[in-house]
Amino acid sequence: MDKSTPNENRVWHAYYQWVCFVLFFQALAFYVPRYIWKAYEGGRVQQLVKDLGGSGLLDDGKRKNIKLVAEYLHTYNQQHNSYFYFYFMTEVFNLINVIVQMMLMDRFLGGEFTTYGWNVINFTEYDWTVRFDPMVSECDVLFFSEKLFNTYFFTRSKSSPV
Repeated sequence: MDKSTPNENRVWHAYYQWVCFVLFFQALAFYVPRYIWKAYEGGRVQQLVKDLGGSGLLDDGKRKNIKLVAEYLHTYNQQHNSYFYFYFMTEVFNLINVIVQMMLMDRFLGGEFTTYGWNVINFTEYDWTVRFDPMVSECDVLFFSEKLFNTYFFTRSKSSPV
């Protein structure tokens, strides 16, 4: 049963079942550069700056640790460039990852991701005096029952007080 009106632009979303998998792979893709950096760095930075955080007050122990770190960095001035280059490369990989993830998300959402910001800005210019309360949304659901070997099609309505 089709409840569409003439000249209605109906949007069919078929990606809901894949959302959890896409989010999992996105999280994995964002975790990989961090894991690579942590494996390469091996906790050296944490050991170098331990006991230097906390409050802004400097006691004698913290001053001593700051002096030791400054002496260490001055003594081994050019010997840790590989850490900088590797860290820089992981950050570049993060930037590329973000751009690729945005492109993939746009493709996954059918081109709606890149235009969403402009749609929100255009929606702010909407004349709210013409609005009807409550707003009603409908969702057509296709349900298949394996036990009864039947297909059911029904419409659910929801009113949202906005």
